[in-house]
Amino acid sequence: MTHDISNRNLLWTQTFIDELVRCGLQAVCIAPGSRSTPLVMACVRNPYLKVYSHIDERSAAFFALGLAQATGRPAALICSSGTATANFHP
Repeated sequence: MTHDISNRNLLWTQTFIDELVRCGLQAVCIAPGSRSTPLVMACVRNPYLKVYSHIDERSAAFFALGLAQATGRPAALICSSGTATANFHP
């Protein structure tokens, strides 16, 4: 995939997401926050990813778990930094 990105954070996150897709990632569940914006933008820009947005980390985690069980493929989770990550633990 070509990268037309002037911001280094966006370039790095786009490269990271592209590699996850190359390894088989197909779905991402996002609980948006300002610190995760570069990762979210990279996911949204990738045409091979299905992106699901959730307003609550707990619901995102359970949705991703159900998606993984239904499809047999892992789903990635993205949230903002800090204690939000602890809410992913079902």
